[in-house]
Amino acid sequence: MPRSTSVPSSHRTSAALALTIFLAAGTGSAHAAATGVASLRWLNPSPQGNPVSALDFESESIGYAVGGYGTTLRTTDRGETWVSLTDPLIFGITLRDVLVLAPSDLLAVGEGTGVYRSTDGGTSWRSVANPSTAPLSQIERVGTQLSVVGDDGQRIVSIDEGRTWSMAAPTGVTRPRDQAWLDPQHGWVVGEPEVAETTDGGATWSVLSFPFASYADIQFLDGQEGYLASTFELYRTTDAGASWIPTPLGPPGPLYLREQVVYSRDHRFFITDGEGADMWETTDDGATWSVSYARTATVGYSDLVELPSGRLVVSSTDGDLLHSDDQGHTWTNTTLGPGDEDRIALWHVRQSTNGRAFAFGYDEDWLRTEDDGLTWTRESPPNGYGPYELEFWSDGLLGLGSGTGANVAKTTDGGLTWSERVVTSGGFAALAGIEIVDENTIFLAYLGSGAVRVFRSTDGGDTWEPRSNGIPANAEEIRCLSFVDENVGYVAGGWFTAAGHMMKTTDGGANWFSVPTPDLGGSRIWDMHWLTADHGFAGSRYDIWETTDGGTTWASALEAPCWSMAWRGDRGCIVWFGSNVLQITLDGGSTWTSVEVPVSGYFFDATWVDDERLWLSAPGSRLVEVTLLSPSDVPEAETTAPILADWLVSPNPATDRVRIDFNSSYAGIAHLSWFDVGGRRIADDAVSLRESTSSLPATIPPGHAGSVLFLRITLPDGTVGTRPVTVVR
Repeated sequence: MPRSTSVPSSHRTSAALALTIFLAAGTGSAHAAATGVASLRWLNPSPQGNPVSALDFESESIGYAVGGYGTTLRTTDRGETWVSLTDPLIFGITLRDVLVLAPSDLLAVGEGTGVYRSTDGGTSWRSVANPSTAPLSQIERVGTQLSVVGDDGQRIVSIDEGRTWSMAAPTGVTRPRDQAWLDPQHGWVVGEPEVAETTDGGATWSVLSFPFASYADIQFLDGQEGYLASTFELYRTTDAGASWIPTPLGPPGPLYLREQVVYSRDHRFFITDGEGADMWETTDDGATWSVSYARTATVGYSDLVELPSGRLVVSSTDGDLLHSDDQGHTWTNTTLGPGDEDRIALWHVRQSTNGRAFAFGYDEDWLRTEDDGLTWTRESPPNGYGPYELEFWSDGLLGLGSGTGANVAKTTDGGLTWSERVVTSGGFAALAGIEIVDENTIFLAYLGSGAVRVFRSTDGGDTWEPRSNGIPANAEEIRCLSFVDENVGYVAGGWFTAAGHMMKTTDGGANWFSVPTPDLGGSRIWDMHWLTADHGFAGSRYDIWETTDGGTTWASALEAPCWSMAWRGDRGCIVWFGSNVLQITLDGGSTWTSVEVPVSGYFFDATWVDDERLWLSAPGSRLVEVTLLSPSDVPEAETTAPILADWLVSPNPATDRVRIDFNSSYAGIAHLSWFDVGGRRIADDAVSLRESTSSLPATIPPGHAGSVLFLRITLPDGTVGTRPVTVVR
């Protein structure tokens, strides 16, 4: 679910204080530049790139996959193709496991309120009331009972196919990954970092004496022989778990075993989850091992299903879904996207004026699209090495691309063909940036180590001259540059001394002088943008800084980290590589909105495609398009007096969950809706209330720390109540 909060860029002691003042003033409406996510489209890969956590099939043909931000996929052809049913703007809860109860009837567990049900084959989900207090991770059918384990050792059970749930005795496993049962009385729960056993149906549990590790899979070949996989060891029991003996792993080092198929005692097949993406096989009971299938740049595999026909279907943490018909020796990846065998870390994405676009990083290849991101082609860039920067201007001079060394590549046909230009014969580190002022005037800067690190071209990039007078050689790194016109520009970066953080020129780079910068708290300036010669923004690890007097004085415009900036006129977007939250301004920085993109992971870069659309690049060859809400789409805040009387939301302030208590009892479906201070609906949920229920849990939409949200509840009898909830870190 997209999360957003608007904060004016002045009087910024904290986001929470700014929003509290805003509410207390009683304006009841959003700032003019408030925004959020209107829609999301995966550009690469297809159908999506969120992690897939779990698989289950209702038949040989029909199966389901679930994962991050409500990811739900369905196949009707044995995993040959998958259709995404995901709409994270409606249901964005991360699901960790799924179980098919009956055709089209699914039960899933995960974050938020913990238990979710779909009766339409994964098209929609609703919450199921349950007593969980932390995220749930794995569900198993144990005889006539459903057993669900979750974080902090919790276990909940259902005896009516998931309609109602009760809390069972804690297992003692901090973060469970799997459970296995020989019968309804004798079972195990394994996880991080414990292994626990019960012999009385879960009434009591004993944590067994195993080395401190992550245990991911436990299963039995028959009533006596079973296997337990950990990061570093594989254990076997031949006496129904009375004793566990380490067995040979074969290759040196940790395998990060995730799950296995036991064909026989001698023949076993493994998928891994961790450092690497190998699949391993042994046919001699572990005496020797071989890599059955290997990929690069994949975090790991997450689940494995064997269909009645013997087909293996595997999900991965980069969103790929694969299948094999020969016991894992060869695989077909059904997720479409160039480079799905060895993903590219896409540090940048850029689009030319004719619609052609490129996504690239430090790898030797890049991705190119000719059709607004519908399809992408992987190819080698013109320089023959990974490009670091790419900028476009017009049809006459559409761009420059460069990698290591002191050369650039120029295109005059929108990137269809390129020709190399020599900047200087000296050696340089990677480019820090390219700034195209107009068709003729272009500046570029190198990170440094040479005596000359800034160059200018006045003929559209054909020839270059050094423009570094005043910039110390072999000193502070240059990380970014920004020019207002052909004369006024800035370079910034630094690390060690305040004097090296930013320098300015007023004569087209002929001379440079130091500009004061704020206390960056030990950080450098990662990126910057100047709207005018005096008005600019600089981003560091901790703050976005603003000046309106050419750098003489600075103020914190936003308490948020910055890795890169993208601007289109007064529209700005700030990206931090450790987060999926964007900082957006639509009015030149007067107001900023924190927008959480409902995608797992983080982004490296953004580019404005038009006034409403952003393209975002990420690791793993992932590209996402986000369409923003315009200010005119933002309704008034929902602040009417509640119809439902005498009800309580606690705790308040809260971090991630609240409990709703009301005096009367209800049975049926309760509807919960969350709104931000602009009145935008940011999350919806439907909760099944058991007979005589007088309380229920609710999960706060993530990404709103330091803000105030409104929670509206509609009870089965039609009564409605609204309460403000202050969200704290």
